[in-house]
Amino acid sequence: MEAGQALVALVPTAVFWECVGQSLARIGIGFVAAAAFGVAAGALAARFGLVREALAPLMHVVKRTPVVCIIALLLVWAGAAQATSVVVALVVAPPFYAAVVEAVAARNGLMGEMLCVLGASRARRVLLFRWPEAAPFLRAAAKTAAGMAWKAGVAAEIIGLP
Repeated sequence: MEAGQALVALVPTAVFWECVGQSLARIGIGFVAAAAFGVAAGALAARFGLVREALAPLMHVVKRTPVVCIIALLLVWAGAAQATSVVVALVVAPPFYAAVVEAVAARNGLMGEMLCVLGASRARRVLLFRWPEAAPFLRAAAKTAAGMAWKAGVAAEIIGLP
């Protein structure tokens, strides 16, 4: 009851919304950075087997380590301000990485060759064929990662409170 009353009292204040905005910004920064890294790393891993083999242990460890352990380590190493974005990034990168690797593995190679033979530019092939082919994988990764980012970000914010 007291917590609800305190929340009702805080909601109209500017300080409350500033804190909410800062938390959302840290979660958003981690999400965007990890999505970009995951897509780039996934594309490299799909193209080069050596990259895939080098990143496999890292992705395995990141996916299997409990988020609370990562938060605790980051609070000691980086402090509360940076912990949220880094935790969110560590949680978000693997789904995007896996989505890109799966999308590349599932693509229709013959269609790409046909478009190349017909003289379609690389940009045109990517925008009109590869992107729609990969979009379902990336959409699923984004949905999964958004929920995970929110949970990890809120946990990091709460655990990191002084």
